[in-house]
Amino acid sequence: MTTSCPVCSRSKPFDVVTRSLRDSRFSVVCCTDCKTSFLDPMPRVEEIRAIYSADYYKAWGMEAGETTEVASMKKMTFAKRIQDIRQHVRSGKILDVGTASGFFLEVARDAGFEPFGIELSEYSGAIAARKFGGDHIHIGTLETAPFPAGTFDAIAMSDLLEHVPDPIEVLRLANRLLKPGGVLLIMTPNTRSLSSRVMGKNWTHYKLEHLNYSNPGSMEVMARNTGFRVASCKPAEKIMNLAYLRSQLCVYRHWALTPAIRILYALCRPFAAAPISLTMGEMVAILQKQGSSGNSLN
Repeated sequence: MTTSCPVCSRSKPFDVVTRSLRDSRFSVVCCTDCKTSFLDPMPRVEEIRAIYSADYYKAWGMEAGETTEVASMKKMTFAKRIQDIRQHVRSGKILDVGTASGFFLEVARDAGFEPFGIELSEYSGAIAARKFGGDHIHIGTLETAPFPAGTFDAIAMSDLLEHVPDPIEVLRLANRLLKPGGVLLIMTPNTRSLSSRVMGKNWTHYKLEHLNYSNPGSMEVMARNTGFRVASCKPAEKIMNLAYLRSQLCVYRHWALTPAIRILYALCRPFAAAPISLTMGEMVAILQKQGSSGNSLN
C-alpha cells in the first residue's frame, strides 16, 4: 500500500477517489493536504514497463507505426506547446521527456530549437532515434539520461508527469538539466478541470498507467519544492478528430462516451478526419527555473 503522498510526503489516511481501477488491486486516492491524487498501491516496475509495448499505441491508431493523420494532429497540438515555450525561451537546446516517436521534436526543430529526447519505450524510441540520431535520443528515463547539468534552455513533458511514480524527483532532475532561467513545460491531466468535476470517478484520465494526478494548486507545491516558479498555468488545447477520439475511447472504454462517439462517428464519418480544437481535462503549466536568466526573454 502507498504510505505517503508523492508530492508533499503527508502520511495516510487519504481520501478514496475511485476503487477498482481496471484491476481490483488499484484505487485512486487523494492527499488531504496538497490535493494530489495517485494510485494506491503503485504498480511494480515490471507492470509499468509492460504497458508501453506496441499495443499501448493502439489508442493513437499507430500500433503498426506512424500514420500521416496522427502525425498531423500531434504536430498541430505541439505547435501550440512550442508557442507557449517561446513566450519565455526563443531558441537553444530543448529536451522532450517522453518523446514517443518524436512529433514534438520535429516541430521544435522547425521552430529553431536543437532537439533532444528521452523515451522509455524501445518501440517508439527507436522511431525517434532514426529521425534525430542515437546521440540525441536516450532510450530510458530521465534518471538514466547522460546529459550534463545546465545543458538545456527548455524541457517539455507532455503527457508525462502523470506516468512517473515520483514527480518531485523528476522535477528536481529537470531543474538540474536546465540553464538558469530555463523553462519546463508540463502538460498533464487536471483534477480541477470541468471534465473531472462532471465525470467524477468515471473520469477518462483515470488509467492504470497514470500514477499521479495534478491540479494548479499541487503544481505550485511541486514548483516551490524543486526550485521553480509557476510562470503560467492554463487549460491545454489539443487538436483531435473524430477518428482519433474513437480509437481512444475504444481502448479506454467509458460506459457513456464510448457508445456516444461510435454513434457520432457513424453519423459524421465523411468529416471524421477534420481537425478540431478541444480541451480534454488537461492543463499546461510553464515552470521557470529560479536564478539569473540564460537564453530566456526575461
